[in-house]
Amino acid sequence: MHKHLKFFLFSFFLFSLFFSVKGQNIKGVVLDRISEEPVAEAHVFFKNTKSGTYTNKKGRFTLKLPDKGVRADTLVISHISYRTSEVLNPYFTKIDTVFLEQKSSVLSEVQVLQNKRLKRKLAYKKLKSIPTGVYSFATFIKEGKIYILGGDTSYLVDSYLKAINDYPYLTFYELYDRARENVPIPFYSDRIMVYDIATDTWNIRDNKLIKRANHSANLLGNKVYIIGGRRLSDNRLFEMLVDKIEVYHIDDETVEIDKTNPHQAINIATFTYGDNIITMGGSIKKEKDNEKIFTSKVHVFDTKTGLWYDLASMPVAKETTGVLINNKIWLFGGFNNQQLDGIESFDIKTGKWKKEGSLFEPAGMMAMAQNQHFVFFYYNGRLNIFDTEKRILKQYLVDLYLEGARMQYFNGKLYLYGGYKFTKFEVFPSADVYRIDLNELENTRLYKIRQL
Repeated sequence: MHKHLKFFLFSFFLFSLFFSVKGQNIKGVVLDRISEEPVAEAHVFFKNTKSGTYTNKKGRFTLKLPDKGVRADTLVISHISYRTSEVLNPYFTKIDTVFLEQKSSVLSEVQVLQNKRLKRKLAYKKLKSIPTGVYSFATFIKEGKIYILGGDTSYLVDSYLKAINDYPYLTFYELYDRARENVPIPFYSDRIMVYDIATDTWNIRDNKLIKRANHSANLLGNKVYIIGGRRLSDNRLFEMLVDKIEVYHIDDETVEIDKTNPHQAINIATFTYGDNIITMGGSIKKEKDNEKIFTSKVHVFDTKTGLWYDLASMPVAKETTGVLINNKIWLFGGFNNQQLDGIESFDIKTGKWKKEGSLFEPAGMMAMAQNQHFVFFYYNGRLNIFDTEKRILKQYLVDLYLEGARMQYFNGKLYLYGGYKFTKFEVFPSADVYRIDLNELENTRLYKIRQL
C-alpha cells in the first residue's frame, strides 16, 4: 500500500475517536482533562478561514463547515485558561469530545489587544480621606453610603528599635528612656463614620458604640447587627472578647443591646441569609507566645426569635473572609497562625462543605466585595476577580499597598478604604480612600488567570 495512503488511513482512524461530522456541521463537547467538567466559552474556529463559534455552558458547540478549503484547514480549540488544541483535516474526522489541559500563566510584560497597548497596573483615584485613620473596623454599604463602625486607631511602634534608629549615638540607658517615651497606648473607636459616594464627603454620627475592633456588621433591612470583636479593659492593658450584639437602627440613629451571643470571637465571617445571620470561624484566644486559638464553629442567629442554632463546622478552624451568593457561602484564604490559600464553599441547603480550589498565593484577611456572581478581593497590591459561575480566577496588579483595608462595590466601581500602613518600625492607621473603575480592566494587562 502506498505510504501516503497508509498515513491517511491511520490519521482517519485516530481522529475518528474524537470527532464526528453530521452533514455540513461539526458538533462536539469540550471538557477539562482533569475534572472532566465542561469548558464554557472556548473558542472553536478554523485556522485559515477564521470562521468559528464558542462553546455553551455545557461545553458543547456546533460549527458549520465552510464551503471551500476545508480539506486543507485545521480546527482550533482555544480558551484563555487552557492550552490550545488543534485538529487537522476536520472534514474527515469524527468530533466527539475534546479535552483541554489547564494552564496557570503569568502573561508577558506587554500585551496588545485590538492594537491597543495595555497598562501594566490598574488605575485608581484617591478620594476624600476618612476623618480618622482606622483599621479592624466593621463596615457595610447602603444606598450609596459607606458606613465605618468602630475599629482600631492605635499607633504601633517597636519603640526600642526606633530609638536606636533615631538616636544611634545614645547610650543603652538613654535609649531605654527614649523607648519608654514612645510606647503607644492602644485605642479602639466608638464612632460611626459615613461616606457619601455621590458628594465625596464624610460625616460623623452622634451615636456612640461599644469601643471594639475586629468585629463585623450585618445589614438586615434598616437594622445593622454588630457582632464579635474585642474590646479593651478600662486601663487599656488587657483585651477581651465582646459578648454583646449591638443593633444599630439607621432610621432613628438608636442603638439597642442584645446580650446573647454564643459566637464570641474576632475576625469572624458573617453573612445575612433571609432573617438570619450566619457566623463562622475566627479566633477566640491568644496564648502567651502570641499564637492564637481558632474556632471552626458555625452558628446561625434567627433575628426574629433571638434563638441561635449550630450548623456543620468548618473543615479548618481559622479567621477568614467570604461572600454569600444565593444559597452558597464562598470562603477565600484566611489565617490559622499562617496565611492560607484555600477556596471553600458551604451549601446552606445541604450543610455540605467543599474544597473548590486555591488562590494564586496564600492570603489572610482580605478586603472583599461582591456583585452578582463576581467576587472581588484585594491583598498586597493585587486585585483578584473570581467568577463563581465560570469558576475563573483573574488577577490584576494595582499600585496600592494597604493591609487590613475594606472594600465595597457600587455602580461599577470598587471603593478601597482604611487599613494600615507600615514603615520599618511603625504601624499606623490609614485614612486613605481609593476608587477603582472596573472599566479600567479593559485597559489593563491581566497578570494571572486560572480555571478552578
